[in-house]
Amino acid sequence: MRGVSVRVRVSARLVPRFCRRTRTAPGTASVNSFLAASSKQIAMKIPLFGRPWRPMRAWFRLRRHLPPALPALLLALPLLLAFSALLGHKLVSARQFAPPPATGAWDRWYRGGFADKKIIVWGNSTVSHADIFFAALAAHAAPGGALEGLPTAPRIDNLTAAQIDHNGRIHAFGSLINYGNRGASLRMMTGGSGDVYFRIDHVIAARPDMLIIRGPLINDVRMGETNTAQATALLAAALDKFTAELPQTAILLLTENSMLTTDQGGYGFVRPNSAAQRYTRIMHRAVMAMAGRYPQVKVFDLMAAEYGLRCRPSSLLMHDQLHPNAAGQQREADLVAHLIGRRRP
Repeated sequence: MRGVSVRVRVSARLVPRFCRRTRTAPGTASVNSFLAASSKQIAMKIPLFGRPWRPMRAWFRLRRHLPPALPALLLALPLLLAFSALLGHKLVSARQFAPPPATGAWDRWYRGGFADKKIIVWGNSTVSHADIFFAALAAHAAPGGALEGLPTAPRIDNLTAAQIDHNGRIHAFGSLINYGNRGASLRMMTGGSGDVYFRIDHVIAARPDMLIIRGPLINDVRMGETNTAQATALLAAALDKFTAELPQTAILLLTENSMLTTDQGGYGFVRPNSAAQRYTRIMHRAVMAMAGRYPQVKVFDLMAAEYGLRCRPSSLLMHDQLHPNAAGQQREADLVAHLIGRRRP
């Protein structure tokens, strides 16, 4: 085997057999001499599972044809791959919570701050009874918060009877307004019959700068009355009307929370309980089908980000089978604030 014309420091303590066999004193030695005298011994005396370790000789042959820095790069490759994976994860996380691009209605939403802006949150009882959500979202309007400048003081004197439900809940925190409809389905809110406080026409008449739609499909699907195609058509019809009538309004469409598979509290919200996963899948698919369909509508998968796509018997974020508890509402408010709040430089 031909050697490599490189000089390295060889220690007799590290390679005693080499020093004894070649009668070379400890210290500096020629790799040519080392390989010429001991390549056979190296291949035979360092067995790998009982066979000569031939890769060592192949490596020394290959090194003659490699750039000097390449061996170091090969050794550093695992570290580079690990760093790339970590960086990629951080970029995905940052992108998930980054505000949508400033185009059209969204550019108008961000322009000039939030002092004269109005937010309406529209949905069913997961909106109308989300007291903690509204209080937590209003807290982000404080100085230094994501919604700094947004008026959020309760306007009790200006509320109409329709803006206070039968439980006495205040439906307006300044310019942050709750248009939730207890027990209403999307079909009812878009023109069907039934007891609905805030139909789609009420939202359009209010002319919000930001409309947050919390995927209002739970009451359409929880009894098995609506399939995926029907749910998708209902939501598309609502967005068609919103985008046609409110071209200057930025719209954030959220998926809802996943349902629980057990009837906590005995309310009978989901029938049968065994269908909770199928109903949840219908809601999720219908909302996600809207992604990219309307330029002014940004879709965020709240279900995947907070509650998970798989239905569980219980959850630390759920009050009952359909409604988030205080912890769930707090997390939702923080996510929404990041999504619609001030752009960071």
